[in-house]
Amino acid sequence: MGPIEATIFCMTHPFRFRGRAGLGEYWWFALMLTVIYFVIMVAIAWPLFALAREAQAAEAAGVPFDLEGLAAARVESVLGGATLWAFLGFMVWASFATLSVTVRRLHDIGRSGWWYWISAVPLVGWLILLVMLCVPGEGYRNDFGPVPGGAKNRARPEEGHRDSPIPEVSQEVGPRTAEDYRALRHARMEQ
Repeated sequence: MGPIEATIFCMTHPFRFRGRAGLGEYWWFALMLTVIYFVIMVAIAWPLFALAREAQAAEAAGVPFDLEGLAAARVESVLGGATLWAFLGFMVWASFATLSVTVRRLHDIGRSGWWYWISAVPLVGWLILLVMLCVPGEGYRNDFGPVPGGAKNRARPEEGHRDSPIPEVSQEVGPRTAEDYRALRHARMEQ
C-alpha cells in the first residue's frame, strides 16, 4: 500500500477497529499525517512571521508599530470562523483515524488493541508502543483476520511444535510406508 492509498484508506475508515494493518499502511499514514500537520502549522504561522518582519522594519525606521493589536488581528483572520472549526474537525477526525490504524497495527502482531494504553505508562510507555508498532506482523491468519494486503498466508505454527510427543514420519528418501502414517495418526488422536 502506497502513501496516498494508505492515507485515503485510513482517513475514510476512522472507526474501523477490526482487522489488521500492515507496516506499510501504518507508517505511510503516519508520515503523510505528519506532513499534513506540518503544512497546516506553516500556513497558520506564516502570517505571524510576516508580521514579525514588518515589526522589525518599522522598528528600524523608527515608526511606531502596534505589534500586539496587529498580531491579534492576523491570528483572528487566519484562525477565525469556519477555518478554525474546519481545522479542529480535521484534528478530531485524524485522531480517530490514528487510533483505529494503531489498533489494527497491534492486531497484525497478534496483540489486542487494548495494548494501546501501554502508552499511558510514564516515560517508557510510548517507547514500548513504538517498538510494538515496528515489529513485523504475523505472516499467517491470526485471531484478528488474514494477512493484510492480500499476501499469501503461511501455515500457522502449532502450539508446542518442538516439544510435541507426536512421532514424526521418517525422513528417509523414498516412499513412506502405511505403518508410518498409521503411527502418526494414532499419536495425534491420543492427544
